[in-house]
Amino acid sequence: MSAQEKDIFIYNGISYYLVGVDPIANFFSINDLGIYPVEFSTANWRGFIATFTVYQDQLMLKDLITNNGNREDSIIVKINGISPSVHIPEKAPESTKWRDWYYDNVNLKIPYTGKVMITDRYNNYGHTAFYEPPSYFGNIIELCFTDGIFTEENFRNNEYSLF
Repeated sequence: MSAQEKDIFIYNGISYYLVGVDPIANFFSINDLGIYPVEFSTANWRGFIATFTVYQDQLMLKDLITNNGNREDSIIVKINGISPSVHIPEKAPESTKWRDWYYDNVNLKIPYTGKVMITDRYNNYGHTAFYEPPSYFGNIIELCFTDGIFTEENFRNNEYSLF
């Protein structure tokens, strides 16, 4: 199994990898936006990579790249009033409608209650499937939210488990 690409989380102007969400329910569902991507590759079975941020203490979806391949139900969807730029990859077969959608600066509020874990370093060389040992991560920061509002940060370095 290939290591999966991580979402990005911009916090205090620094890009981190998003490595944990607790609880996962109600965090972010691309299908709730009316988008149904297909896998990019074996390193991205979900078919999308999201960038999240905290802006004025609000959790937001900042950017989104999604692969909608040749799905018949791929209707271009606006997010927060923003249409994507559409790219057709160079290696796409001419017989398909293969395309990637790039949403920039959608700044969609996410009304999530829970914790997210971000790290400044992620070693995805190993293929551990469902368990990633702490040695894979750099500095770990836990961010807490209530109804999408940032409430607390905790540093979780040298802890064995993300949650």
